[in-house]
Amino acid sequence: YIQFAVKANSGYQLNVSSLSFFRQASATAPNQLEVRYSTDNFATSTTWGSTPLTSTSGTYITWDFADFSTANGGKVVFRLYPYGTQRADLTATAAATTGTFRIDSVMIQGTVTPVIPVIAASGSLSSLSTTYGTPSSTTSFTLNGTDLNTGVTVTPPAGFEVSTSSTFASNVGNSSSPLVVGTSGNLSSTTVYVRLKADASVAASPYSGNIVCSTPGATSVNVATASSSVSTKTISISGITGANKVYDGNKTASYTGTAVYSGLANGESFSDR
Repeated sequence: YIQFAVKANSGYQLNVSSLSFFRQASATAPNQLEVRYSTDNFATSTTWGSTPLTSTSGTYITWDFADFSTANGGKVVFRLYPYGTQRADLTATAAATTGTFRIDSVMIQGTVTPVIPVIAASGSLSSLSTTYGTPSSTTSFTLNGTDLNTGVTVTPPAGFEVSTSSTFASNVGNSSSPLVVGTSGNLSSTTVYVRLKADASVAASPYSGNIVCSTPGATSVNVATASSSVSTKTISISGITGANKVYDGNKTASYTGTAVYSGLANGESFSDR
């Protein structure tokens, strides 16, 4: 067979509508021709069902097939198969393997257009709550995308963090350092977990806002968080004893022992005075 192909650059797709070419056979070549195209290296293919017979004088023919588009950076491969026992000069003797076949002036009609990446998210997030210093339980949504040029950046609002790990052992992002999910190409359905951060403050509670999912060239998708809260944490001090004093008009007091603080979080500390 005779083969030729056309391929789009990454970020573009082919929109193909027809194939035209000049073909001519020598007198002893077969006059039948099968033409096929494939977008998956001939795992499957489409065949021209009524290809005109090939003559010795040569003619220009056009296959006006149903329009189709390739995937991002896709390729279309065409194959031409001369075959049969009838000679191109239509004489009674059978076609010979020594016959020759000519293809020229090939024209593939269509356009090349940019591929627009698409991202989508599904699922609604539940309200979360926690005590200061401890991350909350998780809620989640599902993220997917097609024809991506890069991964999807997932940016949560302040107070929240996101991860593709249900335990947040890895791949964790927050408002100042977003999470990137996937790479270029297609992103299959991926669960993104959401929780309140351990250092989310009580003063800024309750927390809410949109988790923004974005990638170059695509329309960003917002996933709304439900209003979520952080409650105060109990702190206790032990190990010291105040000395009795008779009120003398000032507030100075003394104590004995060493203070032991329980319940501090996020690297916080007290200093004795």
